[in-house]
Amino acid sequence: DIVSTDHDTLPLADMIINSAASVIEQNPGVDPVEHSKALQSSNHGIVITTDGGRAINALDRDGTQYVLLPPSVEVTDSTGAGDSFRAG
Repeated sequence: DIVSTDHDTLPLADMIINSAASVIEQNPGVDPVEHSKALQSSNHGIVITTDGGRAINALDRDGTQYVLLPPSVEVTDSTGAGDSFRAG
């Protein structure tokens, strides 16, 4: 998780995965998609922003934006969901 646009390791990261909730919590009022574009313009890596069961925003190395819709599932326990996403 690299949320700050001035984080020391931002230029070194090949891929960043953040949750929209973390982005908004640390940067109240910011649009998570615009924030991911700011991160990507600094490191030119892949930036993925998850948002619970809602659409996933992904920016490729060249800045191409993708919106991925996760399948609709019945959630019984969301513990470890973000960790599992990253592991995949």
